[in-house]
Amino acid sequence: MPAVVSAEKQPENFFRKRGAVWETRFQGRNTICLINVDKGAEYSNLLLALPDRESSVYEIAVGSAANAIDFPANTGVAPE
Repeated sequence: MPAVVSAEKQPENFFRKRGAVWETRFQGRNTICLINVDKGAEYSNLLLALPDRESSVYEIAVGSAANAIDFPANTGVAPE
């Protein structure tokens, strides 16, 4: 049975959560699915979404748990 191919063009780079799975891709290569890495992937996602903002470990760990970090529009990060 052939794989289902999406008609939607995917971005070259992404790091996102879809359900219980994190998906990542860099430079248009194959998409990698990560499971059972919720906290580490969440922290990485926060850092990638705000590359020009200096953040402390405490702010990331506590702020992400409380959804207290304000994200600019179009970062791909949304509180759950």
